Amino acid sequence: MRATTSGQQTTVAFESGEIVLLAHDDLGETVDATPRLVVDASGPVMPFADRLLVPTAGSSIEIIDLSGDPAPGESAACTGASDADTTRVGAVFTCDAGAVLFTREVGGALAAEPIPFPVEAPPPTTLSGRADRPDLAGVAGEIGAWLLDVRERRWTLLRSEVPLIRAVALGDDGSRTVVLDIDGRVRVLAPDGEVLVRTEPLLAASVAAPALRDRVQLVVDARHAYLTDPADGAVHEIDHRDGRVARTFTDLDPWFVQQVG
Repeated sequence: MRATTSGQQTTVAFESGEIVLLAHDDLGETVDATPRLVVDASGPVMPFADRLLVPTAGSSIEIIDLSGDPAPGESAACTGASDADTTRVGAVFTCDAGAVLFTREVGGALAAEPIPFPVEAPPPTTLSGRADRPDLAGVAGEIGAWLLDVRERRWTLLRSEVPLIRAVALGDDGSRTVVLDIDGRVRVLAPDGEVLVRTEPLLAASVAAPALRDRVQLVVDARHAYLTDPADGAVHEIDHRDGRVARTFTDLDPWFVQQVG
């Protein structure tokens, strides 16, 4: 099962190919009448502008309506769609050769635009950012992190002296990126890769075990970063202005974290 969220809607995709579309405002009532359809998707299905963006056959992203029928708009080449996220600019898919940006044009039609990866570092498989901001970030192999300014359609490589395992763009005026390194430290990087903030190792046990490392999640808001710690059963709330751990929530078994409200 895979959930993909955009704005006030979430698609839940099952291995059978069934897609359930959830409207957040309706979740307090019932989900019995929510749209359900079966699609042959090879990646995350993104709800966007009252349509669904569907990676198909591993090579393109098609646009369908909420009934599953083809909808007006441009399909886009995308091999190996591995992730999808929304920004203030539009919906972004992570593909083998780069990102693909979908935007809504005047009149409602959707347009697709490729943003190819530069060649100086491995491409990310996921891109993450603060909700409703113009930037996304992802890990660039063992070299550092990629920062994607979606508004400018520009990639910036943030080199790191230690490998990184998570990267999330803040999308603020300073174009900062919050990352988790292989030692379990949270760092805040400037657009040139300078380390502005560095914490003590917070997740030493979690990052040392591959199975637990895969469960670690990092999400950010305007003031804090939230970091799950599966080994200790905790979630750390970190002030990303100075690296101070503001709070730690304990007695948990964190598998998924999402900001709401």
